[in-house]
Amino acid sequence: MHTQPKPMRKNVFVSGEEGYDTYRIPALLCTKDGVLLAFAEGRHANRADHGDIDLLLKRSFDFGATWEPAQIVWDDGENTCGNPAAVQDSDTGRIWLFATRNKGTDTEDQIRAGISEEKRTVWNMFSDDNGATWSSPVNISDRVQPEGTLWDGTGPGNGIQLRKAPYKGRLVIPANGYTIYSNNHGETWVGGKSSGVASELTVAELPDGTLTRNDRNEPGYRAISLSYNGGESWLKPFYNEQLLESCCEGSQITFYRGAKQFLIFSNPADQNDRVKMTVRLSSKNSCMDYDKSYLINEGPSGYSSLAQLSKDYIGIIYEEADPGRYPCDRLVFVAFGLDNLIK
Repeated sequence: MHTQPKPMRKNVFVSGEEGYDTYRIPALLCTKDGVLLAFAEGRHANRADHGDIDLLLKRSFDFGATWEPAQIVWDDGENTCGNPAAVQDSDTGRIWLFATRNKGTDTEDQIRAGISEEKRTVWNMFSDDNGATWSSPVNISDRVQPEGTLWDGTGPGNGIQLRKAPYKGRLVIPANGYTIYSNNHGETWVGGKSSGVASELTVAELPDGTLTRNDRNEPGYRAISLSYNGGESWLKPFYNEQLLESCCEGSQITFYRGAKQFLIFSNPADQNDRVKMTVRLSSKNSCMDYDKSYLINEGPSGYSSLAQLSKDYIGIIYEEADPGRYPCDRLVFVAFGLDNLIK
């Protein structure tokens, strides 16, 4: 067993194995105890975004070298459970997992058009034992979703806990155009104001406490917006021409190394196809100035989720495929040194 991270690449979920046709939508969390949690959607019948979809978890106790078999965190019969977004409360140690649910026969287009049997709802659950067991999912839609919401999506990927005053300790979970937050360690959750734009948000904290949001956008460039009130509301988005976008989810984290911190972002860095999984770093902690990059995979690549493994190592889990295929053949974990980005 490895007690410290080291460079590696491992297939974590392989489509067609362990009882599921397709695995998609990864979320990665490294707990305070150094346990890696890799969440994913297990799609029973095909790769479609609706249908019988379960929320799954695999755990690693050696920083990704080996993984436990998949455990089912949430199975709601033939309905759709997914869009995992996880955060650990550094004060209590509790891990919060947010997800969405919709009727398996309802498609996204039907839900958005208001002609589905049910809308898409937001749920959460928690674990106090590094993901070994989970509380029952609770529907919190009436407390957090903006009025009139039909379609929603938590994350996918990671939430954050704020480190800077005046919102120090606040837990923040990105959703579809807004953020969900708690000021009391998850006893109650509140939904922030919807910006009415973009989707599949990823949120990070800048050195001065400002939150930066990096959103999926139409092909072109990533959409960036800022919040000066801890995610309660967001300014009008602008676009970062350093971050190429093919209309796909991305991930960002703040990486802490002693007194230094770095803003790190991952996505398929191409304007036409889901290819070239790339991790970028801003040494100036600016959401508009990513001056370093590291190519993870040249070929088909899709959704991703980043996590800090140690003061020197970054982990990423991402969707990958063989050349010429849609990137959901497998979910791959890669660990690499921060020095790959700052050398």
